[in-house]
Amino acid sequence: MSDKGKSFFCEIISSLFCPPDQRMVEPLTQGHLHTFFKSYIQLWEGEAEILKGFLTQGPPQLLLKELQEEYHRLFSDTGAEKISLVESFYKPWTQDPHCPLPFAKERGFLMGDSALHLTAIFQQCGIEVSEAFNGMPDHLIPE
Repeated sequence: MSDKGKSFFCEIISSLFCPPDQRMVEPLTQGHLHTFFKSYIQLWEGEAEILKGFLTQGPPQLLLKELQEEYHRLFSDTGAEKISLVESFYKPWTQDPHCPLPFAKERGFLMGDSALHLTAIFQQCGIEVSEAFNGMPDHLIPE
């Protein structure tokens, strides 16, 4: 796969974790994402059946509404089914054995060691994280 192809593939995967909008619904309703992923699944000798969720029927506005509801259910800050897309959330806040803070070894906090590490890498590479991800540079979308 060419560098351009790899970049496009990463962009597509990343976009699957962004809040749904009209730009996302159009390729879905036209079957473009199914076709795109099907070629890779076949290349990797996988089962194309796993892509059936990318085949949609019905009006685009209904699909957009359903996607937005599911996105909110899974990735919003409220609800028992919340899934965090931020790496720090799943790790102890710091690995520093000398950190005196009472929550140092706790999970579920932002801007932990992984976030600080990525911030340093982004700075070294001259990459600026968008304002939406300033407090969580280890979010799946910027990575």
